[in-house]
Amino acid sequence: MKDMQKFVFFYSSNVFKVWYIVFILMSYCVCYLFIYSVRIVGLEIHVTL
Repeated sequence: MKDMQKFVFFYSSNVFKVWYIVFILMSYCVCYLFIYSVRIVGLEIHVTL
């Protein structure tokens, strides 16, 4: 029973780490896409002007 508790604790902390990494990666992707789209829109505005 004690081993089970240890396993559950270890597993939950690892899942938390994985979600944390995924969240950071998603944030980076969103920021990158946002900057990229702003640059494309800026270029289009520059071209049309």
